[in-house]
Amino acid sequence: DAQDDDGSFNRTVQGSLRQFIQNANAITGTNAMRFVPAVATNASGSGGNWWRIAVTNPLPDISDAGITIDGTAYDRADGATVVNPNAGQVGSGGTVGVDGLTLDRVERPELELNGQDAFAASGLVVDAASATIRNLALNSFGTDALNAQIWVTPSATPAAGEAVITGNLIGTLADGTDSGGLQRLGIATNGAAAISNNYIAHITNNGVMMSQAWIGSPNNEQVNFVNNEVAFSEYTAGLHCDAVSDIPDGAVVQGNYIHDTVGFA
Repeated sequence: DAQDDDGSFNRTVQGSLRQFIQNANAITGTNAMRFVPAVATNASGSGGNWWRIAVTNPLPDISDAGITIDGTAYDRADGATVVNPNAGQVGSGGTVGVDGLTLDRVERPELELNGQDAFAASGLVVDAASATIRNLALNSFGTDALNAQIWVTPSATPAAGEAVITGNLIGTLADGTDSGGLQRLGIATNGAAAISNNYIAHITNNGVMMSQAWIGSPNNEQVNFVNNEVAFSEYTAGLHCDAVSDIPDGAVVQGNYIHDTVGFA
């Protein structure tokens, strides 16, 4: 939220996700988040428990190269033992396509970022090279039609380092069920991105948007979209509601399962 423990400096609440991003942006070089929750789980569903961060003000953009946002949870007793109170998997699994490619299910994450439909901004904004976002649930970010749960800018290039987005639940709670949020876009990119093994569902505009060519800003970077499931998009008047859209030249779209998409009425 907007809480600030020290208004005279560029820091908010030590130990928070917001402060990690601020710190990582300020320290040049690779910086990886380590989630060691100091409180009990505060959300539950479908037989699991997890930690939910209610984000009521936009998070800082990821603006320094090499930052990793990782929802894997570690025991506070030693900071090293992985804890898994939200055990289970989401998705159809099995094989897809005429080649029978394996579709992996997605592990249910321990950390959910919930935007509460509270502001017109994307959830996690990658405005740097070589960022990684993994093992999270992200939902209910952005009240504007072009807001996304994850937005990758043209700062991510193959030469500088693509964005890696893997093992996330996009548009759902951490148990894979519908969050009920607006969530206009799932994952949007106008830069280089490797998007794999994500479950993207219950989006009210486009599940995945790979370019902004339609507004005169085509994506000239490589996008690989492999081994993902996109499901249950929900038509909203005035929006496009494509499952996967604006695929740029040279993109690799392979081994995905795309189903139950409701387009224009």
